[in-house]
Amino acid sequence: MTETLKRLAPRWFVVRDVHSSEEPFLAQPRHAMSWLKGPMTPRELALLRETTVPR
Repeated sequence: MTETLKRLAPRWFVVRDVHSSEEPFLAQPRHAMSWLKGPMTPRELALLRETTVPR
């Protein structure tokens, strides 16, 4: 996996399905973006701010 990540071209993502035992796979942004849930709600943003460690 380390060697794969080193050779990974810009704007490619390693995707792993936590509900599957299959190996991770590579995806381009247009494919990765289609799996995203969508905009976060104000409640989700507030929860994220509470649980995120400040830099």
